[in-house]
Amino acid sequence: SKVHILETVGVYPEDEEELIKRAAEEHRDNVRPALKNAPKGMTEYDIVFLCFPIWDNTMPMAMFTFLEDYDMRDKAVIPVVYGTKDGLDNAVYDMNSLFPSMMIAGGYHFLSDLTTEQAAFDSWLDTVLYG
Repeated sequence: SKVHILETVGVYPEDEEELIKRAAEEHRDNVRPALKNAPKGMTEYDIVFLCFPIWDNTMPMAMFTFLEDYDMRDKAVIPVVYGTKDGLDNAVYDMNSLFPSMMIAGGYHFLSDLTTEQAAFDSWLDTVLYG
């Protein structure tokens, strides 16, 4: 298994209020931020865990960039998000809107940090991976 952390060409504000404002503007304007370190390809993967924070009640627009740049039709895509269940549901809806044939398997949303949700996350992961 490999972990690949996506980074955008542009830098986002560290201030939370400014970040929230920027995320809302990008979402409203349907921006596709450029990625500076996109993976070379996705052909070697069958399962892709997409981990991201919820921004403006869906996935960050950089995730839209990533998903549009790669053919995910033959992948099991599993979102793992930090944010609300509604945000996860909206992100899944947006993924389905982009690619109706993409297989999205389950999903997990953290409301706090992993240390307080470790047992629940481990149980969910076992179910997703091993049934």
